[in-house]
Amino acid sequence: MADVEDETLHLTARINYSTLDKGFNYKDEDRKCNELQRDLENRDGVKDFCIKLTGNLKNYDRLNIYGPFDNDTCTVLNFWMYNNFFNKITKDDDTQKIITFYSKLYKYWESAISREKCDIHTYLNVKANFNDLKKLYDYATNYESLKLYMAGKNNVCTENFKQYIDGMHELIKNAQSKCDSESHDYCFLLNYIKKKYTIQTLLELRCVIQGANTKAHVSQDQGTYATFTSSRSRSRNIAVVAFPILGTVFTFLMLYKYTALGSWLRSQLQKRNIIKHNQDDEEDELLSDIYDGTYTNYERGTQNIGYHPAQNYR
Repeated sequence: MADVEDETLHLTARINYSTLDKGFNYKDEDRKCNELQRDLENRDGVKDFCIKLTGNLKNYDRLNIYGPFDNDTCTVLNFWMYNNFFNKITKDDDTQKIITFYSKLYKYWESAISREKCDIHTYLNVKANFNDLKKLYDYATNYESLKLYMAGKNNVCTENFKQYIDGMHELIKNAQSKCDSESHDYCFLLNYIKKKYTIQTLLELRCVIQGANTKAHVSQDQGTYATFTSSRSRSRNIAVVAFPILGTVFTFLMLYKYTALGSWLRSQLQKRNIIKHNQDDEEDELLSDIYDGTYTNYERGTQNIGYHPAQNYR
């Protein structure tokens, strides 16, 4: 079952950032890092960050960065740098102070590496957008790892994992809607990602929560089986009743047509018809008398309701 906390889930972006965190500690530039720390008002972690950043920039060609995009080392390094700057060093600062600190960091970057080799990505310098941009980039970087991992789990996942996948789909769609002009931050990143993946491809990753659909599927199968069993039971009951009746009727007809029993039954039926005919004649005569009596009285203008004991049978 796919889980975001699964230790066997090896995400490419996580590995890359871990490489840069451990990176090359370049202490030869200790003096410059001390200056940067003073410029950033002696914030906690600034010097340690500066030493790692300097080591990674100075040893740029030796960095082991992996991912689906060509020549991706500079992009990974930019995301790593901005993540430390926004979410650690200036985490609680207002916009104006962030701009001031950023200008000093920008100068330090340019002093450590040439623009031709790795320029600082200015489209990432808006703090309000950065975290979403990083999530998008990391998701695209991790796409193959996620796809392989989920396939190994038969695309069954925990609720947290499904929330992550669904959240990324929503973020991708939101980025598309914001990309109204080529100058928007999201457009730069989406165009970069599209060099490897289409948006539709990124939206293909899906999983189901364990037990959510499997129970429904089992229930549906049980319901279908119960309906089928009930139908078979009804058919069997009908057959049990119908076959003896049909057999009796068939036997009776054969006896009636080809044996002495048939002659006896016919004579009995003829007698019943004669008796019934006489009874019908008597009843017709009786009813005729009732009608005639009532009608005659009506003609005489007398209000009279004909009565006869035979009326009690109505």
